[in-house]
This record gives sequence, C-alpha cells and structure tokens, in this order.
Amino acid sequence: MSKKRGSRPPARERHELPSAAASRETALELDRHLDAADEQGVTGTPTVFVNGRKLEGMLDAENVACLLRG
Repeated sequence: MSKKRGSRPPARERHELPSAAASRETALELDRHLDAADEQGVTGTPTVFVNGRKLEGMLDAENVACLLRG
C-alpha cells in the first residue's frame, strides 16, 4: 500500500472507513486519491485548484469566476 501519511488526520485511517471501502480494489483506488491529495498539499476540504494553482483563504464566487475566465 502507500506510504505513511503524517499530515493526514486520524479520521482517515482505513479502520475507520465505511465498509464500502473494504474491498481491495476500492482501498487501492482510495490510496491513489489520498496520495495525489498529499502530493498537491491538500490538507482539508474544500480545497480549490484553478489551472493547477491551489487557491488559499476565503473564496467568493466572483473571484473564482474571474480566475476561471483567465
């Protein structure tokens, strides 16, 4: 499986996941997603990226729309 995630909160430990995540295939897919989130610096939700750039702080719809329009 994947490396130990020091930044991940304990609530994301596999033994605390719903039984729907119990299959090996689902567990591997979840690990891939969690690894990608770690690599991108995601520490919570919501985390918003626009054009590969992580947006920080308070986001209002108008500012996000401006970023999406470029």
